[in-house]
Amino acid sequence: MLRLYKLIDVVINVFLPILLGVFIYFLKQTNTLSSSFITNYLADGLWAFSLTSAILIIWNRVPSWLWQIIIFILFVLFEILQYYKKINGTADVYDVVVYFTYAAFALALNPFYKKKFHNQNKTHEIN
Repeated sequence: MLRLYKLIDVVINVFLPILLGVFIYFLKQTNTLSSSFITNYLADGLWAFSLTSAILIIWNRVPSWLWQIIIFILFVLFEILQYYKKINGTADVYDVVVYFTYAAFALALNPFYKKKFHNQNKTHEIN
């Protein structure tokens, strides 16, 4: 039962946001989507949410402060590398704001998912 709850958590908070982001990029490439917020920031925010959620899940939703800080440093580093043309992309301060916002959203939802999945796991382990 433990694995099932963890799998559901991963699907909801890691795979679905990534798949939605990929779908948004696909729609952007086919010129189906015209909203600049959706095409420029929503997909990036979903990536940040997914990465943050993955780290939370790996740590059984009890991450150390160090890992939370590392997440935010990675977001800034990603944009710095784009600025210096070390990786493809357009460096944008708004991207960092979006990353921080979606990561904060994942962190804010963490107690809910911890209670929903982590506590369920303990209940089923006892029975």
